[in-house]
Amino acid sequence: MPSDDGSNPFMERYADCLDKAADLDDLSFVRMGREAEEFEAGFRQFVSEFPGAPAVTVPEGELVDLGVYLARVDRDLRKMLLKGWADIVRAKAHQ
Repeated sequence: MPSDDGSNPFMERYADCLDKAADLDDLSFVRMGREAEEFEAGFRQFVSEFPGAPAVTVPEGELVDLGVYLARVDRDLRKMLLKGWADIVRAKAHQ
């Protein structure tokens, strides 16, 4: 759902979360990945109650795997990857 300025507020928030994870570098995104999987399952169940509404989600396990990968790489590289990811998501939010 676009906001008044034409951007997608959900994608903006997603980008903000990635930026925060990059700045904090406390590896909490590994835990957030697990929580995101639980959210995805609940979201798919919720959407199933609305026939014809597609449930577009992340493939199962992807966020946990990515979190574990990011936990293993150099801190500066991790920050660069997360900031780059946030930039891409933010750009998509304004399309």
